[in-house]
Amino acid sequence: MSLPIWVIRFDVLVLKNNIPEQSATEYIEQLLLLGTALCYAYIGWVSSYRRRVAVLVSAFFSCMLIRELDSFF
Repeated sequence: MSLPIWVIRFDVLVLKNNIPEQSATEYIEQLLLLGTALCYAYIGWVSSYRRRVAVLVSAFFSCMLIRELDSFF
């Protein structure tokens, strides 16, 4: 839970930047979104009881990831 705080601190204090589009903070954010989407997709895959909710949440986080990667699309 403290990883985003440490990465922002690293960007601002060590790299001396104001968190542009290509920064460690953005990369960590994209990585965490991907991990979250994959975790919910896995839950939907293994649990038939929670499948609908897990797929919906996974799709939501996937949409957020696509929005963050808009510079590549």
